[in-house]
Amino acid sequence: MPLLAPILRQPCLQFAYNAKGELVHVDTVPRGKNCGCYCPECHASLVAKNGSLWKQHHFAHAQNTACSGAPETALHLLTKDVLQQTCALMLPHYGDVFSGGLQRFSRMEVEERHDASNLQPDCVGVVRHQQHDDEARLLIEVRVHHAVDADKMAKIRALDLPCIELDMRRFLHAKYQRSDIVHFLLHSKSDRRWLSNPRMAHMQQEHERQTQQTARQRMTMLRVREREVVQAHKGSRLTDMLECQRCQYREQPQDLSPETPCRHALAVLPYRPVPQCTYVVCGRDCTDEQK
Repeated sequence: MPLLAPILRQPCLQFAYNAKGELVHVDTVPRGKNCGCYCPECHASLVAKNGSLWKQHHFAHAQNTACSGAPETALHLLTKDVLQQTCALMLPHYGDVFSGGLQRFSRMEVEERHDASNLQPDCVGVVRHQQHDDEARLLIEVRVHHAVDADKMAKIRALDLPCIELDMRRFLHAKYQRSDIVHFLLHSKSDRRWLSNPRMAHMQQEHERQTQQTARQRMTMLRVREREVVQAHKGSRLTDMLECQRCQYREQPQDLSPETPCRHALAVLPYRPVPQCTYVVCGRDCTDEQK
């Protein structure tokens, strides 16, 4: 969708079914009743209003009707139609273990019910693994009005399958073509989130555990090295100390103590003696100094 696409005051019906049962844009059909299209929500006959140079082109019902959800239904159906035709989707990132990327599917199932949980997701992307002779499935929920409720979320988690929610509300108040939906689904990582992903959740937990363990090991090594440096330089002159390669002190030599080395010196290897330096190792906590 173009960045400068006009914003519409009210959602209008821009796609409808033609006589062949295909979703078509209002600008691709004849004007007026000759469009031969019907509403994707109530299946009533439509009129194509696509002749104005100033007003937004849209479909209108040929007769007055109480149908009000047609724009949302059309966007929902169009999204599923594009997914089924392209068999691909740009996946969002997941924590620190997955940066996202384009996923291509062997096939795309639309509105197929899972008998075990009585769950009917909007789409299911299936990836066929030839080497292992099995299939991986990704549930896809399309949000136009309401998000996935608690009951449906419980069924999704019970299946122990990954699931993504696509938020398509940005298109409700904008002029869009089928190509805009294709570009959004295949090239953007925004307006989508993981509802469930057991495998990546386990990977994220393992990543956090390893990160915490590495931090603890590093802190232990720093404390050991600090004690070694303090013992090695006890009683020596300041000019014999080691240089901190991160801090730049302005204190005078008489203000510094050789008893405790600069903490930053412990994190920089290898340590190198600089006899001319008069401020490199100090007894101050320099963690808040210039870095």
